[in-house]
Amino acid sequence: MRFWVAFGAGRLSDAYDAAMEYGRVRPDEASYVYFYAAICALWERDPERAAAALAALDSTGVHGRVVDIDRRTIRAGLAALEGRPGDALAAFREALAGWRDLGSPWREALTAITMATLLEPSDPEVRAAAEAARE
Repeated sequence: MRFWVAFGAGRLSDAYDAAMEYGRVRPDEASYVYFYAAICALWERDPERAAAALAALDSTGVHGRVVDIDRRTIRAGLAALEGRPGDALAAFREALAGWRDLGSPWREALTAITMATLLEPSDPEVRAAAEAARE
């Protein structure tokens, strides 16, 4: 609950800390919460913390479509923060398509918000993703 309260209040650093702690305490749910920790770090434009959350996610050894798209979303954000907008855009595009294929509008919206936060908002593809996330 500490994560969701902090996330909902926009306290992204606190939400990151709560998600990382929860992942350590509840390894059975770690692959779920580390994605959210990474999103918080990306929204704060903190590549070190985002990379740490990705490493924690990778350390779980969990695989599957959802976790693989989670990783793609995080890597897209990291590419944007590293100044590789072309790579980021391509990875975000793949992640958004993956979330649509899985029927996950929540994760699709989080990915689109991340995309719009980190890439040039005037780009037509970024703008379209942001508008879809608003819906």
